[in-house]
Amino acid sequence: MTIVRKFTLMASTLLLTALLSACGAQETTHEEFLSLLDYEAQNRAFAYQSVNRMAQKTAAEDTGPFWQAYADLEALNRQRYEPFLTKYDIAAQARWTTRLRGWAGGVVGSLFPETAMGIMHRATVAYVPKLQRLAELAPESSDNQENAEVAKFFVFVVEQEEVQAEALRLFSQDRATQAAAHIAGFVNLHTQSPKLSQ
Repeated sequence: MTIVRKFTLMASTLLLTALLSACGAQETTHEEFLSLLDYEAQNRAFAYQSVNRMAQKTAAEDTGPFWQAYADLEALNRQRYEPFLTKYDIAAQARWTTRLRGWAGGVVGSLFPETAMGIMHRATVAYVPKLQRLAELAPESSDNQENAEVAKFFVFVVEQEEVQAEALRLFSQDRATQAAAHIAGFVNLHTQSPKLSQ
């Protein structure tokens, strides 16, 4: 083999390796996106189930407005998430593991309500960066309108989690009225704006 041929073969091999690695990285990024989106869909299904149960249970109590506001937020989330979950073929309904987690959360919440609220608050705060990562991984399209809608959706996803974190902080400080108002303000803002089209 001549030196030129060896160099060409080596350069071609390196280029092919780089291209295959790049393709693999894109698949990994897309898989990570789908995995995070699926996790978020199940998180929303869990929250929908849990907060609706609490809204019914506490309707006549002082904390009832908080849980109803939270249930309203989860109803809004369902409406907003549905087109995006459908687009990526992600189930919006709770799987059996999510339903089991909801049942277990209900038991812990009934027995140790303050502990459960502390756990919920810490978990929600810790979860925000994962949603920010999900937003970073969102696939782009050649359609600028679609990109704008996707970006707007993922801003909503992160903001609704931040609203939950703040509301849970307020609630855990025995400020249920302020927590309910915080959630209701967000829900009202987003129910007055036009629905995202997909």
